[in-house]
Amino acid sequence: NSPLAFPGEAFSPTTGPGAFAEVADGIRRHVREEDRLLARAPYPRTRRDWSGDFAALRGRWHTGTATLIDDAPTSAEEALFGGRFIDQALSGIGSPAGEELLFASPYLIPGRKVHRFIREYVGNGVEVRLLTAGMEANNHLIVHSHYRQHRRPLLDDGVRLHELRADAAGPVRALADVGPVRSDRVCLHVKAGVGDRSRCFIGSLNLDPRSIDLNTENGLLIESPGLGAELADHLETLMSPENAWEVTKDRGGRLIWNSRGTRETRQPAPDAESRILDFFFGLLPIEGLL
Repeated sequence: NSPLAFPGEAFSPTTGPGAFAEVADGIRRHVREEDRLLARAPYPRTRRDWSGDFAALRGRWHTGTATLIDDAPTSAEEALFGGRFIDQALSGIGSPAGEELLFASPYLIPGRKVHRFIREYVGNGVEVRLLTAGMEANNHLIVHSHYRQHRRPLLDDGVRLHELRADAAGPVRALADVGPVRSDRVCLHVKAGVGDRSRCFIGSLNLDPRSIDLNTENGLLIESPGLGAELADHLETLMSPENAWEVTKDRGGRLIWNSRGTRETRQPAPDAESRILDFFFGLLPIEGLL
C-alpha cells in the first residue's frame, strides 16, 4: 500500500508502457512532495547519491539459479500439518555429505528441529558455524535472554558459536553506517547462510520459534559458487576475532568468550542494568513466542 510501491501489473507486457510511466510519474510526484516537506524540517538533511554504488555492483554480479521459498499465510492447523516451507532453508543449503555450513541469525533460539539438524550434520563431519548478536549488538534484549540458555546445548551439538560485537572493526562499521546517520553501535540484521561455499540462503528467516513456527517468511535459495564464495568470505569476516566473540567451554565446562586476544568468563554486556534485565527476562515462560 506504499505510494512508493510498483504494482506488479505495471511490469506486465499486456498493460503496455503507459501503465509503467503512470506509476513512475506518481512516484516522482510523491518524492517531490517529500522533498518539499523535509526542506522545512528543523534538522539538517542530505540526499545520498546511490548511482555510484549501483554502478559498482555491475562488475561483481554472479550467475546462478535462484528459487524463491515462502510460507503461505495459513491457519495454525495447516501449519502443523505441512504448511510451513521456510524452515527448508538449512536443509536447502546444507548437505550431510558436505564440509561446511555457515549461518547468520540475529535472533537465535533453536528449537528441537534445529538442534536435531545440527547434530546430524556435525555427526557426519560437517563444520557448522553460527553467528548471532551478542548482548550489546542485539536490539531485543528479551530475545537474547532466551538465546543464552541455548549456548551450552549448541556447543554440545558441536557448533562453533560466534556473537557479533557492538564495536565491530572499521570495515564492518563502514557497511553498517549510511551517512549522514551513524549509530553508536553495530547490530546484526542479516539472515543468510551458505553451504560448502556454493549454496546460499538469503531471506527473512531467523532461527527462532517465531520465524519458523509463527511468522510468514520468505527467502531465496541460490546455487552459485561465485556468490557462495563471496558470502562465505563475508560471514567469516563477521565471525573473525576483530568483529565477534567466539563462545567456547573450558575443561570444567565454564563458558568463555574470546575476541581480540582477550578472554572473558562472563558474557560481555553494555552495563549492569542490562545484565539484571537479561536475568529476569530469561525467567519468563515465553520462548515459543520469541
